[in-house]
Amino acid sequence: MRILLLATAVGLFVVGLLFGEPVAPDAAGPQRGVSPIVRRSLQEALATRGPARVERAVHEHGELREETFFSATLGREVVYAVYLPPGYETSGRRYPVLYALHGVGGNHTEWVSFGVADMADALFASGETPPFIMVFPQGDQSYWFNHPNGDRWADYLTDDVVPLIDQRYRTLPHREARAIGGLSMGATGALQLGFRRPDLFGVVGAHSPSFRTTPEGTSTYEPDEPEVFWYFRNPADYRPYDPFELAPRRAAEARRLRIWLDVGNNDPWLPTVERFHALLTQLDIPHEFSIGEGTHEMSYWGPRMGQYVAFYGLALEPAS
Repeated sequence: MRILLLATAVGLFVVGLLFGEPVAPDAAGPQRGVSPIVRRSLQEALATRGPARVERAVHEHGELREETFFSATLGREVVYAVYLPPGYETSGRRYPVLYALHGVGGNHTEWVSFGVADMADALFASGETPPFIMVFPQGDQSYWFNHPNGDRWADYLTDDVVPLIDQRYRTLPHREARAIGGLSMGATGALQLGFRRPDLFGVVGAHSPSFRTTPEGTSTYEPDEPEVFWYFRNPADYRPYDPFELAPRRAAEARRLRIWLDVGNNDPWLPTVERFHALLTQLDIPHEFSIGEGTHEMSYWGPRMGQYVAFYGLALEPAS
């Protein structure tokens, strides 16, 4: 197990971040069959990120760990990262958990490289936000659903990762204390996992979801798209996981969730996200919806990491 203590001093008031170069909208990754995909380690992500632009203060830092485990569902070793809030080792408390899913152009280090751990340190230290554990699973370019005749990425998350975290760490092991959130591909994954498994998750955050089918059920797969998206060629295979399909079928379950949906005003997915917002409203599924300044890249998500941490911290059952 590799342990890395956070070493960046951050402040009590979030004023925004910019970390590194923008990520292309759902940029294609390695070809099918290359797995697990680990483009950079957690240490590299921390070392190469830009400075957090926050007021400086002296306080405890959380702890970041990068670990591996054998996934029985995928049949191989998989890497993940976990953030433990300040005082975890000595408090004896049990904590709620956020499962933070990366986009198709990233990996398990994505949220950390965008500054989420720094923002958590700041908000937890100020007392503005109750502390919680964050887990960053590796999802390759999977869209976090079970592929036809392939890897079962949804089952891997729910049947392998969640029980593992409950076993290894002092969590509050029930739905009110579990959130699932994601960026881009991960946002679409968070919606379908939350709608399908409200017994596991009580809070869902969808930050710039990149929906891969239209509201009419037509696949957005194009013949010239990278082979990595082979699993979208038959829309029927994705339909059981498509949030546009799940929302009307599982509206009663979705009404049990605390949902936040956001997107940039220059995001190419904005029209589809707005249609999804309208669908949730039509179905009387409570949710928060916001449109911010920006497009589908790091420069939109980075400055909002503090808002995301605050949302999850206040929506989850507090540590006990």
